[in-house]
Amino acid sequence: MSENFIGLESRVISEVDLLQKLNVPKPVLDRLRLEKGFPYVRLTIKDRVYLINDVLAWLESNKRAIQD
Repeated sequence: MSENFIGLESRVISEVDLLQKLNVPKPVLDRLRLEKGFPYVRLTIKDRVYLINDVLAWLESNKRAIQD
């Protein structure tokens, strides 16, 4: 069963690390989750992790074209 977890650290990111990577405060991420459907996995009432592929797909689908 442990072979299923090989490379897990390259596919999952903690909330703390995601906040740093996106350079946004926690209230912004909370609002994205609650109001915009930002993808996450709830581990406990307080603990969440994020699947990198889901985050990237969400960002890609929510990007806006640059206005000239």
